[in-house]
Amino acid sequence: MEAARDGVDVTGLEVTVENDSDFRGVLGVDDSVKPGPLAVRLRTQLTSSDATQDQLREIVERAEMRSPVRDALARALPMATEVVTGED
Repeated sequence: MEAARDGVDVTGLEVTVENDSDFRGVLGVDDSVKPGPLAVRLRTQLTSSDATQDQLREIVERAEMRSPVRDALARALPMATEVVTGED
């Protein structure tokens, strides 16, 4: 969307997401270890027929600033869980 706003033709886009995890938390082996990722890394590789490298970097930066997923990962959110069973 950010490229389109700038009138930039993106000819290639690849996003790679990696994380560091300690599966002792996921498996319940060690209660002191959180089950979620310890770190997340994103690599965005993009090409364009009509934009400079600096323009592409700026587009990615703006996209990250407006990303609801990045925002949710970057801050703690209140969460509620409702359990519904066949007996309710």
